[in-house]
Amino acid sequence: MSARLATHMVVAALIRRVQHGGGHAAVLAIGDRDAGGLLVQCCERGRLRALLEQTYDFDGSLTWRDVELPDIADQPQIESYFARRRTRDTDLWLVEIDIDQPDQFVRAMFD
Repeated sequence: MSARLATHMVVAALIRRVQHGGGHAAVLAIGDRDAGGLLVQCCERGRLRALLEQTYDFDGSLTWRDVELPDIADQPQIESYFARRRTRDTDLWLVEIDIDQPDQFVRAMFD
């Protein structure tokens, strides 16, 4: 397993890249500065398209997985999911981005 970049640096880089790409980004919940998990609400023109969670792959590398919810556009479901995750992981961050093809943007940025 390789050294991991501190979460606050990953979040700052994500926000900067989104803004540079003409989009908007906001931190909705702050977790642990160095080792917090990361959830990203991916919006396109104000509509929620995906919820991505940063997880570890089998080989120990970080990867992104889609959070499967019955209705991804239902904000109360997102809030409920985040609240459940936050009870198990108080270090969890939540960031919202709004840019064209947001889920592809996030995955491409971290590949």
